[in-house]
Amino acid sequence: MSRRAQAASLAGWLLLGGCSSSLEKLDEAVVLERPDMTLKVVHYHESVPLSYEGDRYSVFCRSPRTEAAYARADREPGWRPLGELAHDNERLPARAFVETVRDDYRMHGTGVMSWSAIAFNVTWDACGRVAVWDPSRLPPVFIDPVAKPDYCRPVGSGDCRYHDFQNDRRPRYALHAVTPSGHVDFGVRTAALTRGMQVSTETAGRVWHVVPGATEPERAYSVESLQRLDAATIDDRIRPTLLRQWFDTALPAAAGAMVVWSPDRLECAGRAAGDRAAAVPTCVALSVTNKWGDEARLVLWRSSAGTGWHSGEIVREGTVLAVDGLADLPGAIRRAEP
Repeated sequence: MSRRAQAASLAGWLLLGGCSSSLEKLDEAVVLERPDMTLKVVHYHESVPLSYEGDRYSVFCRSPRTEAAYARADREPGWRPLGELAHDNERLPARAFVETVRDDYRMHGTGVMSWSAIAFNVTWDACGRVAVWDPSRLPPVFIDPVAKPDYCRPVGSGDCRYHDFQNDRRPRYALHAVTPSGHVDFGVRTAALTRGMQVSTETAGRVWHVVPGATEPERAYSVESLQRLDAATIDDRIRPTLLRQWFDTALPAAAGAMVVWSPDRLECAGRAAGDRAAAVPTCVALSVTNKWGDEARLVLWRSSAGTGWHSGEIVREGTVLAVDGLADLPGAIRRAEP
């Protein structure tokens, strides 16, 4: 082979073999070690040709609940990854981040821990399952978006939801309570949202409940009275139960549902069954979102005859689908897992 051919062959090898990404583990540091779980920071050096060259720091959790589930993980077998701390080029050791992690990852009892970045996270079983409340899944009416590049939807195909919550728009969480029973309650504020939010769950994150700050002094209901409505009076196919409890038990766990309680007064159009004497004077709207980005909009009427169903629809990838009644909602927000 001529020298020119050898050089061409070497250049081709460098282009093919020299452009692969690499991730090298440099060191690690244990943040906490308890009988129920262990938390650590791992320091890597990452090389992504034509994109990034530098260090990254990842947080991992291990317990009996993670060891089998993550036994075949590419990185840190038996450990569940919880998130990234930083990327830099200073080659700081992992131990430099121990105190930061210890402050940000808060323990609330055996196996119960919470932490936040853009989303709020909590585990009740030592990181076996992580429940996530993600502000980007709120209905668009509550999000004040930033301008996005053309590669983002709807112009392009990129998922750029988190652009709205970066830098000085990153959410600030105020944790009020976490209990081993699966209850958590916190507030969230950010310039990315049009209102402050109070968020809670009684079901370890199976269903989240969100109460936006009020914008109108007059409401058709207080949030508390709306949550305590009997779901059977809205749809006679449902057995008597408080509306909030019905959402908790009826909405499918796989949907990652978020119920937004914003009972501002609306004007209803037309008449409602059971109140034929006069036009319905008052309606209230609720929203239910799922992890796939669908949004169900539910409108209830209130009149002298009581409370009932006015209308409902679900917006799925730009298509509007009718929801005939409250009992149809669980099926409407469910999707087959890929």
